Amino acid sequence: MNSDFAEFDVKSQNGLKVDITPPGEWMLANLGIDLAAPEFSEMPPCKRAQYRAVKNWLTRYKPKPDASNLEKVRGYLEAFHHFCELEDWERAWEIITTGLNSSSHEELRIQLYVWGYNYELIEMCQKLLGKLDSPRNAILCQNLGIAYKNLGDYAKAIEYHQQNLTIAFQLADLQGVHSSCGNLGVAYKNLGDYATAIHYYRQSLTIAWVLEDLQGVGTALGDLGVAYNNLEDYTLTIEHHQQHLLIAREIENCQEEGNALGNIGKTYLNLRDYAKAIDYFKQSLTIWQEIGYRYKKGIALGNLGLAYYSLKDYIKAIDYQQESLAIAKEIGDRAGEQMASLNLGITLTQLKQYSEALEYLQTSLEISIKIGVRFGEAVTLKCLAELHQKTGYRTRSIEYCDRALSISTELGIPLAKECQELKEQLLSKQT
Repeated sequence: MNSDFAEFDVKSQNGLKVDITPPGEWMLANLGIDLAAPEFSEMPPCKRAQYRAVKNWLTRYKPKPDASNLEKVRGYLEAFHHFCELEDWERAWEIITTGLNSSSHEELRIQLYVWGYNYELIEMCQKLLGKLDSPRNAILCQNLGIAYKNLGDYAKAIEYHQQNLTIAFQLADLQGVHSSCGNLGVAYKNLGDYATAIHYYRQSLTIAWVLEDLQGVGTALGDLGVAYNNLEDYTLTIEHHQQHLLIAREIENCQEEGNALGNIGKTYLNLRDYAKAIDYFKQSLTIWQEIGYRYKKGIALGNLGLAYYSLKDYIKAIDYQQESLAIAKEIGDRAGEQMASLNLGITLTQLKQYSEALEYLQTSLEISIKIGVRFGEAVTLKCLAELHQKTGYRTRSIEYCDRALSISTELGIPLAKECQELKEQLLSKQT
């Protein structure tokens, strides 16, 4: 279907795209639906009514000029659900893999999580899972894993990526093994298990080189850079991210370029070169704004908040963090909400607004525990220990510090050393 994409006649209003879906008549023809044909006219009335509903949603539904992204594809979403009611799984699959005339020109299933509609994507993929052949079940597992990762449910993300990996091995699909390993690495990295993450990233990189897949090579290099950054090996970090950026620009992939720029910015942030960090973060933000990727836009805003916090420009930091938090709540990104809440709590602590800071940190802790982000839980506990230390509640501070130390030691992350130093400081003051 995507080969005919350039021929779509896209309506516009004041130069802005209104219709980002293919014309309904074209889609009906592509799906082989003609209600006047004997195949459809002789159907039982209830079944024919479902296909008529499909036709109506595809041909009569017109979004308003100021419609949300979800409403722009509402006709296709409703058609998908009617196909599922009919158990017409093949046509339902055709709907979610239809190419759109969006800024990133993705299939509908991918565009949904680019926009941040992870719950809608999960619902659609779960309806189809197990109803199609193995290659397409693998794709659905991958989409489910990514959607759950975006929502911060890393346990479910790992579950679906493991299913994807199993299918890829069964099919001897090296590309599938490559992507599954990369996605598993991301999930384990987010859980703070860097050794397991690096193990999967290296497998992903090796397979990408074998496949001569430059985009895959770039992605794996970037993933390894992130893991090394978390382990504070900045030489390896910059080396991997710069290679990733060069490849992204060579193949003209905007999303990969945005990822690489953001990751380089994080490295310079850790190296305390804040001017360079802000420059890279702003370049990254521009890309995400241009392609309408709200999830990544929220991350870029949060990164800018961190940079301005490091410069002690706390007011500007809060502005960016609040923008990031608003996007995370809007799209249901629980991990993003946890991170933005944590950063707001830290910034407000610096401004001695302890009551507000405590609320944000408690929110961060609750979300971390609920979605199983142990690294986020450990960092939040440490921040709560510091806040209670500042407000004179040393006993409570030691309790939080002990919990943070236990988790960070178990994960084997550098935070354990900071927690140990904080605990020693608290105990020395107590005596």
